[in-house]
Amino acid sequence: MLIFILIFLFPNIQNLEYFCLADSTKTYYAKVENTSTYIYSAPVKSDEAKIFEIPASYYVLLTDHANNDFYKAKYSDVEGYVLKNSVTPVTEKPNYPFTTTYFRVFSPTYLYSAPYSDAEHLATLERETDITNYYGQIEGDELLSYSTKQWYYCSYLDKSTNTQKKGYVFAYYCDGFQDIHQNNEPYTEILEELVFFEEDPKIPVNSMTTTAKVMIAVACALPSLIIILLLMKKKSPSNVKQKKVLKKPKRDYFEFNEDDI
Repeated sequence: MLIFILIFLFPNIQNLEYFCLADSTKTYYAKVENTSTYIYSAPVKSDEAKIFEIPASYYVLLTDHANNDFYKAKYSDVEGYVLKNSVTPVTEKPNYPFTTTYFRVFSPTYLYSAPYSDAEHLATLERETDITNYYGQIEGDELLSYSTKQWYYCSYLDKSTNTQKKGYVFAYYCDGFQDIHQNNEPYTEILEELVFFEEDPKIPVNSMTTTAKVMIAVACALPSLIIILLLMKKKSPSNVKQKKVLKKPKRDYFEFNEDDI
């Protein structure tokens, strides 16, 4: 039965030229060797698109080409873009690709949507709030005269809504910042063009054994076979509930002798 179904589904399997496997997706880590390397919200060279400066000596995960100038990239759980000429793709997978540090907000302030005084307030930060997810810093507005233009990009768990929010905190209101140590893991630079989507090699079917051909056909046909079997089982008469015929209970039968009356 199985052979007939396979022949029906793949009548020309002996005449197929190639069996092509599925595409595979590759990603690469890239080292940030210099300061002033940013992750962008869009693949354009503009200050408005900069999200934050990536800590030097750490890494971004490259996921695709965005255009001639930018890669699609991720830093921790932040997705964006990086300039191709600002990072160094490597062959290794680093043990510590992203920095882990934290700081404290010692004075009441806000979590801003952008490093500007007129930006939206995403959350209210109370005095002595601990921020454990720090990503990087960027220059913005100077909220207080003669203070600083530095802002920290971070994520904060807003307990009032129980949601994680990413935004900016004015650095002047922060202290207890833990030092970011250099990542000195060894690495090997990739010199050739990065290929993110790679088609697996085509395998000539004629070079396969009959067993391999049948296994390929079975793998392709198996979902259809399961559906057919389920439909056949569903329509099978044995699965139809038959009504039980109720028999009348037997009654006792007595013979009477006329002489006894």
